[in-house]
Amino acid sequence: MIEYASGATETIREKKVAISGSGNVAQYAAIKAIDLGAVVLTLSDSKGLLKAISVEGFTKDDIALIASIKKKRLPLSDIMAMEQGQRFEYLEGERPWKHVKEVDIALPSATQNEMSKDEAEALISAGCRFIAEGSNMGCAQDAIQLFESRRADSPNGRVWFAPGTLAKSLQVSSTR
Repeated sequence: MIEYASGATETIREKKVAISGSGNVAQYAAIKAIDLGAVVLTLSDSKGLLKAISVEGFTKDDIALIASIKKKRLPLSDIMAMEQGQRFEYLEGERPWKHVKEVDIALPSATQNEMSKDEAEALISAGCRFIAEGSNMGCAQDAIQLFESRRADSPNGRVWFAPGTLAKSLQVSSTR
């Protein structure tokens, strides 16, 4: 999507990525983003948000640690008691979308309708141009409509949205 939208002048390398969730979809999305040279800024669970405060973001070792925490069905906040706690901030009850100051890519990977229009506006204000759902229907319809209007009406500030399911894709197509 990035290469297409940029006319092959950009890649994911060095892009800042906000990811919600911390299950399989979010973990593998984070690993792939890291492998491709991106900086992963956030992961979350139903209890709150884990945000990297170091410039390197999450590492593959951090994702492995999170996988072990989640396998034990423990909350992400448990990472704060470990030595990695100095590299992260934990925000109880929060989702990533309003807590990233600069972001290029958002990957909703937790649950249905997790991103509201207000959160979509916050992402756009933080510079986000690419949104790809990992979860089924991760963005609420009004958030999608905002993304689609920014793609259609703002040539220099276009926002590109990739839905996570065919049903959502058909719904988006019918709103154009």
